[in-house]
Amino acid sequence: MNKLFFVVGIILLVITGCQQPRKITKYYEDGQLKETYYIDRKYRKQGANIEYYPSGNISFESYYTNGKFLDTLYFYFDNIEKQIEETQFYLMNNSIFYKKYHKSGKLHRVGVFDKNDQKTGVWKNYDKDGHHTFTKEYKIIDGKEYTNQMWVTLPGGDTLTESVSIHYHFDKKRVQLTDSIYCFFQIENSAFSKEEAKTATVSVTLPKDYTQENFTADFSNRPKSSFGTTEKNDTTVINIPSLDKQQMIPIKAAGTPKEALHQTVAFYWRPKRMGRDTIRGYVREMISFIDKNDPENKEEDNIRTELSKIIYFDTPIEVIK
Repeated sequence: MNKLFFVVGIILLVITGCQQPRKITKYYEDGQLKETYYIDRKYRKQGANIEYYPSGNISFESYYTNGKFLDTLYFYFDNIEKQIEETQFYLMNNSIFYKKYHKSGKLHRVGVFDKNDQKTGVWKNYDKDGHHTFTKEYKIIDGKEYTNQMWVTLPGGDTLTESVSIHYHFDKKRVQLTDSIYCFFQIENSAFSKEEAKTATVSVTLPKDYTQENFTADFSNRPKSSFGTTEKNDTTVINIPSLDKQQMIPIKAAGTPKEALHQTVAFYWRPKRMGRDTIRGYVREMISFIDKNDPENKEEDNIRTELSKIIYFDTPIEVIK
């Protein structure tokens, strides 16, 4: 009987040993510990995965279950305090909520990377004392990271002239099919100097019929030329000018100061179908001038140069009966 118990014990010990993850240890050429992690019999990582600096301090830490890491990656400064330098929290859509820290321990920047490691959405930046310095809004345009808006601030919170942004709103996000939405856009911080901004033209571009042709999420099917020419796959659009160029100003915009009319676009937008949709479009601020330093203007050709800043927007709406 004792012999039977001994054999059973050996079998259980072997089975248990096979089920326990095996520790893998890697070293630098000088013999210093470089990395440790655990794998199961299917060679899947399990538990803690820790990497080290040549100094011996921990540089990176993550945790795995059945070969898949759990939520967050931790990166550390090269010091014995195991001080976090950045974290990467993986979201459901494979995007990454990212935080980076100063050595002071204060937050440096925070924002989201998409699945292609491109910044998207609002990113906030702070100095080593924790004061907000600037915010950038990123969008993916033509499949690439694009700085859409920027706000530069003083420690007290005042916005500086380096900012480039618009103020816009829609008076409702849920609307009846027979109703309309009031849309308001105004240049908040011009992309140009004060003198240039006085002569800038501002317009809003929308799909002519969003039920037939709407802008894609990255606006890759928008007309690329500012001269009115279009490509085969470009969306047919309408351009709505600033209030100073409109024959009839919407009632809700009647109180707009005269000096702001050329920087403001306002109109009513009427839905054409029920359900959930997205209003997509962009605001263009453009200046036009004759550059006398341009070689093509040496012979009085007076070719005009155009510079513009485009700010994209997309707003979800719901249309009910």
